[in-house]
Amino acid sequence: REEQAVRGLVAGLGLEQRVSFLGPIPPAEVARRMQRCALVVLPSRRESFGAVLVEALACGTPVVATRCGGPEDIVTDEVGRLVEPDQAEALAGAIDDVLGGLETFTPADLRAHALSRFGVAAARERLARLYGGVLAAV
Repeated sequence: REEQAVRGLVAGLGLEQRVSFLGPIPPAEVARRMQRCALVVLPSRRESFGAVLVEALACGTPVVATRCGGPEDIVTDEVGRLVEPDQAEALAGAIDDVLGGLETFTPADLRAHALSRFGVAAARERLARLYGGVLAAV
């Protein structure tokens, strides 16, 4: 139902020539497409984490997202912009800001940010600290 609603919105706005519905694609192809993007935008009202933001950063692509839970743990001014939900003008301004300063978002730095905070080594370290604390308390 949600897909049909979005398709209807796209048609109603006359955007059929600018919006593509790709359906399921393999993860490697998703990564290739993200690498070709100028930025990834996640304008959610609620996100428990926002894994797509980490994935975009790991692909070297800057991000724009809303402050809606999880993105605040991922997005800094060094990797993109955060705005309040349901603020279309602020979202547009953040998109313009990132697009106007793309040279400041180097793919290697974006990837390093993602891996240092959310990569396997970082997750392993956090889990080791967590379990170490639990075991020390026993």
